Amino acid sequence: MQQAISFERSRLASVAIGATVLGAISGHWALCYAVSGIGLAGYNVWRGTQVARWLSGLRSEPAVYEGLWSFLVSQIHRERQQNRKTRKDFNQLLKRYRDSAEALPDAAVLIDNQRQIQWANRKARELLGIDGVLDRGQRVDNLLRDPGVQQLFEQDDPVRKTQIRSPQDETVRLTLRLSRFGKGALLVAHDISTILAAQEMRQSFVANASHELRTPLTTVTGHLELLLDNPDLDPESERSLRSVSRESSRMLAIVEDLLTLTSLENTQLQDKQCDDIDVAAETASLVDALARSPKASNRRITLAMDPALKLRGRTTEIMSIVQNLLDNALRHSDPDSEITVTWGRNSLGELTLSIQDNGEGIAPEHLHHLTERFYRVDAGRSREFGGTGLGLSIVKHTLNRHDGDLHIASTVGQGSTFTAHFPAERAR
Repeated sequence: MQQAISFERSRLASVAIGATVLGAISGHWALCYAVSGIGLAGYNVWRGTQVARWLSGLRSEPAVYEGLWSFLVSQIHRERQQNRKTRKDFNQLLKRYRDSAEALPDAAVLIDNQRQIQWANRKARELLGIDGVLDRGQRVDNLLRDPGVQQLFEQDDPVRKTQIRSPQDETVRLTLRLSRFGKGALLVAHDISTILAAQEMRQSFVANASHELRTPLTTVTGHLELLLDNPDLDPESERSLRSVSRESSRMLAIVEDLLTLTSLENTQLQDKQCDDIDVAAETASLVDALARSPKASNRRITLAMDPALKLRGRTTEIMSIVQNLLDNALRHSDPDSEITVTWGRNSLGELTLSIQDNGEGIAPEHLHHLTERFYRVDAGRSREFGGTGLGLSIVKHTLNRHDGDLHIASTVGQGSTFTAHFPAERAR
C-alpha cells in the first residue's frame, strides 16, 4: 500500500510541475492549473467508473497496473477469492450438517419463535407427517394436534419432553423433546414403541409370574406354620422348618412388592383417588406402631413435623413411602442410634419429607443405583436384616405418581438422609 501511495504522490507532483512549467511559458497560470486538475480528476473518475462497473458485474476486471486504483482492485479481487472459498467451505459444511440431519433415526424439526417450521428432515415426514419443503412457514402446533404438543410449548423448562402418538400411525408412540436456542427451537421426535412394548412385556410377565407364585407360596407358608405348631417336633427339624419359613415369607414379600411395582407402573394417579393427608399425624401413628416392634428396639425416632401442612395424595401410597424409608433407616443404623423424621417446606416452597439416620452411610458410587430393583450395597447384610431389595424402587415410582422425586445424601461413617420432594401445588 505504501508503494501505491508514493506512486500517487509522484504523479500528483509531476502534474503540478507540468502545470507550473506550462503556466510559466504561456503566462496562463490559472488555466494550466485548472486543466491539469480537471485532467487528473477525470482520470480518477474514469478509473473509478471502471471499478464500479466491475463490482456491479457489468464488465470484466479492469486492467489497472499502478497506483491506488491498482492496490484497491487487487485487494477487492483477493477478498472476493477469499469470500468465494469461505462460502464454498460454508456450503460444504452446511451440506454435511443437512446430510447428517437427514440420516438421523429421529425426526428433527427446526422452528422459529413463532412456532413456524423452518426446516425438517426426512424422518419428520415418516413420524410426524411434516414435510420440510411443503410445510415451511406453517405453525407446528397446527399440524400436530395432540394436546401433549401444546403442553410442550407451555412448559417453562429449557428442555421439554412429552409423549404422543404418531399422527401417521396410531400404534407408534413418540417422545417429543423441545430444545430452545436463541430465537428458535429444535423439536426432536424419537420412536419409543419398541421400548414401551418391551416394558409392557416385562411388566406383564412380572405380574403374571407374581400372581402364579403368590398362591403356592401362601400355601407353603401356611403349611409350614402348621408344622411348626407341632409340639412333638424335634429341635433339628424345627430349625430347618423355621429357616424354610423365613425364606418362603421373604419370597412372598418379594412377590407382593413386585405386584405393587407393576401396579404403580401401569396405572395413573387420579385426583379422585387422592385425599388431603395429615402427614404429621399419619407418620406419628406409624412411628408409634414401629416403636413397639423388635426392629426398632433401642433406636430413638424423633419427629420434627409441621402439623398444619397437608399433602394432596393417595394415603396408602404416601405412607408406604414413609414406611419404606423408615424400614431402610432402621435396618442400616446401629442400636442406640437416632433417626429423625422431618416434614415441612424448603426454601423453594416444595414439600419435603426427610428421614435422617446416623448409620454406616453409603459410598458415592452406590447412590445413583439405590432405587434400582434388587440393588444392594451389601447383599449379605441386607439378607441378614431382611428386606426385598424393592423398597426404594417402590418409593421412586410412588413419588413419580405424585410428581415428586427422591434425593439421597450420604457420608460414609456418618449416616444418610433420604428426602422426598413434592411440588408446592400439592400443599393443602
